Amino acid sequence: MTYLRFLNIDSDYDQSKYVIIPAPMDIGSSWGVGSRFGPLAIIEASRHIDLYDIDLGLTLDSIYTMEEIEPTAEIAKNLDLVKDVISDVLSHGKVPVLIGGDHSISIASSRASSMHGACIYIAMDAHADLYDEYNGSRLSHACVTRRVLDLPTIEKAILIGVRTMELEEAVFARNDSRIVLIRSTDDLEVLDNIEGKKAHLSFDVDVIDPSVIPCVGYPEPGGISYRDAIAFLKAIFEKFDVISMDFVEFSPCPGRRDDSFTIAKLIYKSILMHYISQLHRHSQ
Repeated sequence: MTYLRFLNIDSDYDQSKYVIIPAPMDIGSSWGVGSRFGPLAIIEASRHIDLYDIDLGLTLDSIYTMEEIEPTAEIAKNLDLVKDVISDVLSHGKVPVLIGGDHSISIASSRASSMHGACIYIAMDAHADLYDEYNGSRLSHACVTRRVLDLPTIEKAILIGVRTMELEEAVFARNDSRIVLIRSTDDLEVLDNIEGKKAHLSFDVDVIDPSVIPCVGYPEPGGISYRDAIAFLKAIFEKFDVISMDFVEFSPCPGRRDDSFTIAKLIYKSILMHYISQLHRHSQ
């Protein structure tokens, strides 16, 4: 096959623990489109990353990259396609790492993950995504958390880094005890009472300050730093049994390389931290 592979790793599917799934879909976007170009830009940038992580002291090559999921013109069909692929990867005992694409594909990720029993939805995002409907669609990227909470096996939605929401969303969040809002690393102790459960992690890159990642579908000023993002992710992997991940909403800007490289590095570091946490969890 001639398609690009994440980190330029030519690993066999059967021998790999992690499966990169590119999903170039942005039909669920409500403002800036272009996140359909995100997966290719991130994978291209990843080919220039040093595989040895100086912070964690290890390297990992047990990563397989699938071909892109070919999108259709209908968002519901796209979600079904993504769900089926992730379900298949999970059934093989592997960890799917979905690269989007707009945030609506996280609905599909959560549907697949929640089929494997009770699950926590953890989203790092500038937005709460709690609209019941947005621009006439209940599958918009602005409705992701709301649709995830419709799933019967989702016990809680932990939203990290949210810094804006509409009144409708604020009222819903205040009245639904399943929703946990975390604004800073100082608030992470609230997770102590719910840790240990299976979880799906959704990372919307607009949670990071736009001075670092400016090219997103819906930029929001005042985000977290790259280092704070790593600190949050480390805590998530330590406290929860994350069975699947997605990284969404990157819309490449012409002429820039730093942002796609930063996201690729973030994804690789997430995989490494997840790998370490799983080693610790299984050794106890």
